[in-house]
Amino acid sequence: MIAVDASTVVDLLVADDERGEWARSTMLADLTWAAPDFVLAEVFSAVRGLHRGGHVTTARAEGAVDALGRLRIELVPTARLLGAMWRLRDAVGAYDAGYVAVAIMFDCPLVTADARLARGAARWCQVATGP
Repeated sequence: MIAVDASTVVDLLVADDERGEWARSTMLADLTWAAPDFVLAEVFSAVRGLHRGGHVTTARAEGAVDALGRLRIELVPTARLLGAMWRLRDAVGAYDAGYVAVAIMFDCPLVTADARLARGAARWCQVATGP
């Protein structure tokens, strides 16, 4: 199992460069994924922003949103993570704490394309980070 953050899922769904290749190869190497339930909203928001900014086509964005709804991610309710997220408050940002908390909960690596999150999380869990 791996804990995946929104940056990795966005890259999986829409990136055509080395970031996308890394996300796809890393996530396909272990098909058991977990994340806080808010990952869906974060990925949706990022895809929407990429579309609004002209970085992805309407068809690509719609395909990504459709695929997002079909991904088999074990979604952990945020309410179950709040205590751990609070303990992580000085190490990582509020939303990022949810991803680290999931990695801690399942004792699995956190997969992220976010270098700042990777640095902050390294003290708490194993981290795999992309290009």
